[in-house]
Amino acid sequence: MTGLSLSPGVAVATAISQLSSVVPPGTRSATVSLVGLVVLSTLTAAFAAVCYRRETTRPIPTGAAVLTGLVSISLWIGGRIVSEHTVVADLSLVLDATGYFLIGSFGAGAVGAFGGRRLGDAIACVFADIQPAEHPREIADVRRSARQARRVQLPETILDRSGSDPVDRELKRELAGSTWSLPRTLSPEAVTARVKSRFERDYGIDRVEIEMDGPHILRRLAIGYEPSGLSASLPPRTVGVAVESQRTSGANVGDPVDVWTAEDDRVAFAGRATVERASTNTTTLVLPAARSTALVGTSPDGLTTIPAAPDDGADFRSVLRASDHAISVLTVEANGPLEGEFVGWLAVTVLVIVRDEGVISLPAETETLRSGDDVYVFGGPSAFEALARFERARRSDAPA
Repeated sequence: MTGLSLSPGVAVATAISQLSSVVPPGTRSATVSLVGLVVLSTLTAAFAAVCYRRETTRPIPTGAAVLTGLVSISLWIGGRIVSEHTVVADLSLVLDATGYFLIGSFGAGAVGAFGGRRLGDAIACVFADIQPAEHPREIADVRRSARQARRVQLPETILDRSGSDPVDRELKRELAGSTWSLPRTLSPEAVTARVKSRFERDYGIDRVEIEMDGPHILRRLAIGYEPSGLSASLPPRTVGVAVESQRTSGANVGDPVDVWTAEDDRVAFAGRATVERASTNTTTLVLPAARSTALVGTSPDGLTTIPAAPDDGADFRSVLRASDHAISVLTVEANGPLEGEFVGWLAVTVLVIVRDEGVISLPAETETLRSGDDVYVFGGPSAFEALARFERARRSDAPA
């Protein structure tokens, strides 16, 4: 018999038979039950992972998957105790071996559930055509940081924006010191744009001037409405006056006219004006503010047109009225922020400089502003905001 050789299958069966004769029956039953419980926990967690990924396209949380696997083990053990009054065959519930089996079952089941979660998630991604994130922790951090809000507090004092119609005081008091929530990752420029858009969307305030002190701190806030009506199109230092007149002498909008008044049977020259609007018996005139007092308490007797070369002034005013640009006049103060500055250094476009000795049209960029100059400038809201910041900065830097 020594020359005979056994096949591999027969050798394995013989080894198992010999091992079974050595291992007690209770141990064999406990080992089989333990392996079965681990497989049950693994399959349960895998099934839960597949369902969760298909429904939400996100991986199931690890704790939820492990808990699901352990619940399946608890249900099997509870059913075994109720039906057979034991956990492992031939072992009493009060033996230490039963306690060791329970601890081992739950420990091994937790490990199996963890593996089942990963297995089920991978299967769901393959069959549901879902591309899992390669770096889920980094992506989660980015998403959380994008959702975090940074509180932006408005100044306690909200100013009126220069050149704009004022906002109601009650509304300014309500807004002063209020706190708005904005995304944390916004840059100062984006914060400014968000605040301006919210003012316009929620309150109809379309003129907002903001100065930032840090990424999310508003140091200065000035608000106002876009000028409307006749005043928005009037040249600097002029006023609009509506007069009753049945004889416009064929004058149209933009034409220069002489205004005559009749008082005490005497006709007097009241001043020269420009027709802004005309109707059947009412004419709106634009004239220098100093001349407007001549029409107070008087009755204009007529308007006389005067010769004037045709120009594009009326067309320019209509285009200017439809845009957000404006023309303003600045007076250079002695020792003020604009004295001694070059025209080219200003954020606005300088059209005309009026001095005692004459008028400088479209001055060169190297022209220096002098005390007493009347400077007519042109620009949009951002240009005037930059000019205002420049003046405030120069005033703050000036010696006391």
